[in-house]
Amino acid sequence: MGDILYNRTQKENEVMAIIGYTFEDRERLWEALQGKGSLVTHIGGLPVHEKNRMLALIGDKIVGLIIIRDEYRAGRTKGQATMRVSELACDSRLEALCDNIGLTQWINVSPFHGGLVSKDNKSATVEALVGAVFEEAGEAAAKRVMQNMGIIEPTTTEPV
Repeated sequence: MGDILYNRTQKENEVMAIIGYTFEDRERLWEALQGKGSLVTHIGGLPVHEKNRMLALIGDKIVGLIIIRDEYRAGRTKGQATMRVSELACDSRLEALCDNIGLTQWINVSPFHGGLVSKDNKSATVEALVGAVFEEAGEAAAKRVMQNMGIIEPTTTEPV
């Protein structure tokens, strides 16, 4: 199990550098990094039943909300906003972003599959990180992390 948890602090520090956000509650970050198959069963004394899936569910909704709000503020239609969410937040795009920004190597997964990170784990972890930031610091911080990860482009005006 030592290999799986190999240098937790290093993993956390690397991920915080990638996403451009420093967690005060590193337990939440650690939860976000637990992909399906991770051998981590408890974080901070609490059981982790679904690994990062609850944070990913929160993150999925926050990503959609932020994209829709940006589209609304830009005067776009419901159809345009829906299309934009489909383009920017689809699993295949989030999977590619996970690889491109160097996040994939820091996700905890099953050692029994040679440490390979599935596409599902990649997209879920990107969403889980957004969810974790939202839970800790709110929408503005989550939006900055989305920009830092390349989910959305930085905007010149930043109302939240």
